[in-house]
Amino acid sequence: APALTAGAHGITASYDGACPWTASVSAVLTVQVAKAALSVSIANASRSYGTSNPVFTGTVSGLIGTDTVHVTYATTATTSSPTGNYPITATVGGSDAGTYAVTITPGTLTINKIASTLALNAGPNPALAESLVSFTAQAASSTTGVPTGTVTFYDGGTALGKATLNASGQALYSTANLSAGTHSVTAAYDGDQNFIASSASPITETAGDCTLTVTGSTSQTVPAGGTATYTFAVTPNTPTTLAPVTLAVAGLPASATSVFSPSTVAKGSGTTVVSFTVVTSAQVSAV
Repeated sequence: APALTAGAHGITASYDGACPWTASVSAVLTVQVAKAALSVSIANASRSYGTSNPVFTGTVSGLIGTDTVHVTYATTATTSSPTGNYPITATVGGSDAGTYAVTITPGTLTINKIASTLALNAGPNPALAESLVSFTAQAASSTTGVPTGTVTFYDGGTALGKATLNASGQALYSTANLSAGTHSVTAAYDGDQNFIASSASPITETAGDCTLTVTGSTSQTVPAGGTATYTFAVTPNTPTTLAPVTLAVAGLPASATSVFSPSTVAKGSGTTVVSFTVVTSAQVSAV
């Protein structure tokens, strides 16, 4: 006889009769068949932020004979879900599923942080010493999404300042405090809930300036009303001057005047020799 399915079954027996006895049917006997126990244990899984969910699996125990069921796994996590733990659930279907009392042990999907990258640019480069220079750091995802949080900018081992990433993953920091010379500037991203911290490769920022070097005599004695001429070189620490250099003097003797030739070294000039002439005042006799 075939096996009874789960549920209540009314069982009767019938007699076909045989002379001298007539046919008869028994009273109904109700048989309650309990559902068989079926357990589904869902395996834990993990993935990185911004990637697709993996194929979920589990272990099915308690199937009888040739019975088959279909197990469907699901989670609330999507590609853009932030890092953290999410439950993995299951539903059991199929033609034989109704004959089983199903117990499901949920699994856990763990979403882990993903790597980030950080690129650094500066402008202008080179720049005049003590003039405004802007540094832009671009944080990016190795999968999807935009990093958030802050970026710290460094001049060598000294922190220049911190800036917050905007909606495009950019952080901007400006300073007018770079001294003349070359600077190794880098930036470090602090990371956030979804992204691992990262650092940018150093860039070299050159701050331009000029030096004045006397090329002739440094001291002269002249009579009242006489002139003294000096020469010196204006030498940029970059290949050429980054801006016009205007020359001025302070501390001249009373009533003396001075002339520079040229009075301004043009932008783009290399080393330029300048003459500086002082005209002293003539003595005036008392009356």
